[in-house]
Amino acid sequence: MNDFMIETENLTKFYGQKCALNNLTIKIPAKSISAIVGANGAGKSTLFRILLGTLKASYGKATLLGHDINQLTPNLRGRVGFVNEEHSLPGWLTIKQLAKMQRSDYVNCSTCSRGGQPVQTEAYGQFDASMSYDVNDHFTVFVEGVNITDEDTRKYSMYESRFLSLQDTGARLSAGVRATF
Repeated sequence: MNDFMIETENLTKFYGQKCALNNLTIKIPAKSISAIVGANGAGKSTLFRILLGTLKASYGKATLLGHDINQLTPNLRGRVGFVNEEHSLPGWLTIKQLAKMQRSDYVNCSTCSRGGQPVQTEAYGQFDASMSYDVNDHFTVFVEGVNITDEDTRKYSMYESRFLSLQDTGARLSAGVRATF
């Protein structure tokens, strides 16, 4: 295991003549909580786009989760959550189209290194709910519903026409009493 979740050395990015990152050298320890803060235009989004492999650095090097950013696999990329401050949705895309377009960057690819094909999971809208009531210090009654909307999960290869599996777990409801002594 690497000691750093993010490590950069002289990481630099130019947009034409404008320098967005200037010889950034940082080491963020693994198993830590860190924040990258700065004014608009300071290079925060540029840094993370470079780290996730969606933007090439002008020069310098970096590792993410102990791996060279130029050799990130879909599995490694899938372990990183990144929410950019730019929450706008292109007007010509629906949310479903955007999710489908982005999904190719975050496929489940546990067999890719052995020559297998990536597996895509179709977007679905499962809804879960739970409610409980403390009768007294020792007894609680509860009701839980999982997949109340009765959604199923469809998986396919790189293209939807290459259907692989359908998982239909159905809606699941439970009710009961919990006791502590």
